Amino acid sequence: DADVLAERFRRIGNDALPTARPLYLHQEQAIRKAVLDSRNLIMATGTGSGKTECYLVPIIEHLLREKEAGSLRRPGVRALLLYPMNALASDQLKRLRVMLADLPEITFGRYVGETRQSQKEAEADFRLRYPFVARPENELISREVMQEKPPHILLTNFAMLEYLLLRPADSTIFDGPTSEYWRCVVLDEIHVYAGAQGTEIAMLLRRLRDRVNRSERGRLQCFGTSATLGRGEPDFPELAEFAEALFDERFEWDDADTSRQDIVGATRKPLVREEARGCLDSDRLTRLHTLAREGANGAELAAVAEIPYDGAEPGAVLTSVLSSDQRVIDLQMRLERGSVDLARAASELFDGDTAPSQRLVELVDLGVLARQHEEDAPLIPARYHFFLRALEGAFICLHPEHPAGEPSLMLARHEQCPACRRAGHDAVMVELGACRRCGAEYALGRLEEG
Repeated sequence: DADVLAERFRRIGNDALPTARPLYLHQEQAIRKAVLDSRNLIMATGTGSGKTECYLVPIIEHLLREKEAGSLRRPGVRALLLYPMNALASDQLKRLRVMLADLPEITFGRYVGETRQSQKEAEADFRLRYPFVARPENELISREVMQEKPPHILLTNFAMLEYLLLRPADSTIFDGPTSEYWRCVVLDEIHVYAGAQGTEIAMLLRRLRDRVNRSERGRLQCFGTSATLGRGEPDFPELAEFAEALFDERFEWDDADTSRQDIVGATRKPLVREEARGCLDSDRLTRLHTLAREGANGAELAAVAEIPYDGAEPGAVLTSVLSSDQRVIDLQMRLERGSVDLARAASELFDGDTAPSQRLVELVDLGVLARQHEEDAPLIPARYHFFLRALEGAFICLHPEHPAGEPSLMLARHEQCPACRRAGHDAVMVELGACRRCGAEYALGRLEEG
């Protein structure tokens, strides 16, 4: 309605970009700056805050404007999305399949080390990797097709970009008639580009610009995202300097002029607090938690909390019970000042309880479920993060006399079984693999003559 985005956005008929859903404030700010003022931007907001939409919406907007002008039918990269890891590029690919399902004229493709050369090989690989996914026609999956007709949106990593810039077979991406439309470069997780690696990427981006823009600054619109860099406006001038050094394009931060602020941060809404009126005892808290996790209705929750029931939904009942709870209010006040140590907060909020950390986890769980209406923020907004690293592999000993009680499965590489060696056996450990289709386990190896 504000004539910021193309009318076609109303007709994207899927859940990837629901136009009826309100944007976060930082998303609206970023889209307006990117679309109306063509600013280079760094999105420095938290995990899961919708940073991707801050650059994908302006990119799609530009492509839709090209369609209206009649130039989109010509192949060629308009936007390069650069990721530090292939896994991040794969996640983005899934989102693009959904988001661009109703925009078949916009092509996209992932060009990384594992991308197959021929279309036939690529189609077989796609069926193996995504057996239940219908491949959209606008997803380009082979090197030969992307070399002939580069996609409008190209996803890759910085190691592959180095190769693409060097190899003659990939020159169509950067040279000739298919290279005339370069518009955007996106660096995801820019906090990883520090030190020597940051210098390498900065030089790589300069080589890219030299190739497609003939060294002319300002023709490529640059975006960067990070949930780690910057702890609010005091850090934004330094973050703008970092971005300008990395991209070699203009990034500004002027405290007094919002039109010259190229760092987009989050504005946190204050938590709603009522006047404290006592605390739930631990037994009742645990019973409420158990019922809520089992999907109890509002009447059952009200009965345990010993409050009148007026037909409200479970979330509204929990809000009535917890919004004036002294512990909830104390926890809200602590969290508004910053992160807190769970064990310390638990011992202070549940002083004398036999399992204070467990009680605090239960309180947070209930606080997440407590909201007067479904679209309201919960009493205690919480997100759980799992910090994982990939396994080196799984290795198993299949010796028939493997010592009882000793682990036969190891999650680190072993050529010989330590337990069998101690028992005097000579036993190799073999690597386990799993079928992507059915999950069946196999021993991995190679066939040798004789």
